[in-house]
Amino acid sequence: MTTFDRALVLAGGGLAGIAWETGVLQGICDQRSDAGEALLASDVLLGTSAGSTVAAQLGSGVRLEELFDRQTSDAGGAHEL
Repeated sequence: MTTFDRALVLAGGGLAGIAWETGVLQGICDQRSDAGEALLASDVLLGTSAGSTVAAQLGSGVRLEELFDRQTSDAGGAHEL
């Protein structure tokens, strides 16, 4: 049986949920980099609906800072995901 030490579980919420979860994770990283690094280094990333999108984005290899910047830029950048 496989065991995991840490999982990051993300909830749903549509487009607002994607933006909110990405923003909260970026805020944690900005304020407590050790806690942010621990969350992003979780053994398992999973979510429901919007959370699954954020988990997939985090697992894609694109840095969280880039994902956050894409959401907050005027250009959006959704076509680049």
